[in-house]
Amino acid sequence: MKKIVAFVAIILLATAVMAQVKLPPPGEGHEPAVPNQKANTLSVKNTKEHSKAEVLAANNKKRAYNLFKEGVKHYNDKQYEKAIASFRESAAVYPDNAKVYYNLGKIYQMQGDNKLARSYYEDAVKYDPNDSASLISIGMIYFAEKNYPKALEYYNQTLKVAPNYGMAYYNRGTIVGMNNQYDKAAEDLSNAIKLGFATEKVYVNRGLAYYYLKETTKACKDWKKAASMGSADGQKAVEAYCTKK
Repeated sequence: MKKIVAFVAIILLATAVMAQVKLPPPGEGHEPAVPNQKANTLSVKNTKEHSKAEVLAANNKKRAYNLFKEGVKHYNDKQYEKAIASFRESAAVYPDNAKVYYNLGKIYQMQGDNKLARSYYEDAVKYDPNDSASLISIGMIYFAEKNYPKALEYYNQTLKVAPNYGMAYYNRGTIVGMNNQYDKAAEDLSNAIKLGFATEKVYVNRGLAYYYLKETTKACKDWKKAASMGSADGQKAVEAYCTKK
């Protein structure tokens, strides 16, 4: 029997996630936040207590912090080129801040430059291996390029550092479903729902997994739920397979 609907994937971050640089992702995944200006900085009120190199490092970190804040403001004002300039300057002054690279990756991904976006996300992960927001974004870019093995690799990495990241379960469940691993797909999609990532696409995909597992009652329940949320795919599935003729 032909597949009634294909597994529906999220290629880019959900709109709500993309709207703000500082907004956390669904679930409890680690998301870059505004850096703490006071963390690991020197008190330079009495410069005689520190070497010139220490004072310079402290001043550079403070300047980088201010440039980072400036970049976030430009981003929120939709002045993306100014945001890019501020973030790049911040990275040049203090290159160890993973959050700057994440935000640059975010902007370039929004603008459709996935190659440059991935490069910045990879820089973010280099400085912060637990940056799940960058890890999942790299996976999404590989998915968009139809490099599904690499996408799966990064979704797995995301869930290792952020085991409560609902979107990551959705993305991984989608790929394993496309690979006909329907039991694993149903498990991942169920985890996505439990963790609050309960979109209409999740119910459509889990219904499809249940359908191929020959659990039609569960499939129809999910498709009806998706249809009630406004899903055209869910409604078509209900009409084709859940309505008595």
